[in-house]
Amino acid sequence: MKKTLLLGVLATSLAASQAFAIIASDDASNYNGSGEPAWASNGANGGTGFGGWGFAVTAGSGAAGTFIGDPSAAGISGMSSNSWGFYANPIGSGANIDASRGFSQALQDGETFSFQWGLNYDSFNASSNRGFNLKSGGSQLLNINMGDSATIKINGSNMFTNYGSQAFVLNFQQVSETSIRVYGTGRNGSESYDNTFTGLAGRADNFQFYFNATESGVDQRQMYFNNLSIVPEPATLGLLGMGVVLIMFRLARRRA
Repeated sequence: MKKTLLLGVLATSLAASQAFAIIASDDASNYNGSGEPAWASNGANGGTGFGGWGFAVTAGSGAAGTFIGDPSAAGISGMSSNSWGFYANPIGSGANIDASRGFSQALQDGETFSFQWGLNYDSFNASSNRGFNLKSGGSQLLNINMGDSATIKINGSNMFTNYGSQAFVLNFQQVSETSIRVYGTGRNGSESYDNTFTGLAGRADNFQFYFNATESGVDQRQMYFNNLSIVPEPATLGLLGMGVVLIMFRLARRRA
């Protein structure tokens, strides 16, 4: 009886600590359904811990916009069939789409912002780019960019150099007021990256995805992302979990 009760307490404690662990979260499945916000609308917010989305669309002589769709149409594996995507085409049209969003509060020491990214083919043109900016207010802290080659660069230096079609997760941990650790595994499933950037302009508090005009009719050149989250540092999470377990165990002893 007591053993069963203890197992129940531990299971409940684990679930509770996991729930408390999330500072912010959002994913594409929170949009475009019945009673849900339309993702392409400025101010749309289906998550928690983030501000509303903001969009800047330039069609030029072509077309540009956003959608929620299945990355497998672009040959990308490991992502939800409901993921955020971009289109802008054709090459040379001047078409461009930016999607920006703020955090409810700037990252604190040890907190990690993460997202899942889907990239397959390159941009096919030297003047066409797709990527991500992490910012502090209006100051750019980190830029991750892919142009017309396999190489993905961060602040101008190589991050990953191989093609691949697997979705991958990038993590940005605020180490101090002016330093951020960036780590993750590349889209070929084996390349890894782990580096801490110092001397930055402040704490991360907003981000931007961008996508320039690329070749028309080639789904593999589209960009997708999903699963935004901010979590506390592991030490904080561990203490939280231990605290929840202790509280639940004491309650269980009283009921026994």
